[in-house]
Amino acid sequence: RDPPFAEEDIVNSFGRGVWGVNSNGRYRETDGNTTYNTLNRIFAPVLQHNLGNKILMMNWHYEETRGSMIDAMMSCAEKRAQHNNESIRCSFITDFIILNGGSK
Repeated sequence: RDPPFAEEDIVNSFGRGVWGVNSNGRYRETDGNTTYNTLNRIFAPVLQHNLGNKILMMNWHYEETRGSMIDAMMSCAEKRAQHNNESIRCSFITDFIILNGGSK
């Protein structure tokens, strides 16, 4: 079988793995640290996207705008579970983003 993704779409300068973007381009995510104040050290990688594969394995949580929404959703879900209350809705929407995957 052919691989589902082109090698150049899934291999970065550091190899394969979850990544974020800083002023130097893509970097390997290893511990879930962020540059903003978060209680969650997690990975939330992009696994599929209809615009191509250039952003596969990008960690949505590394960046504050999306990461804070993930944090809010996790907090809401914990509250919903603690109160056993399915009427608590945990949906969040961020601003529109154009995905270009950053530089490799």
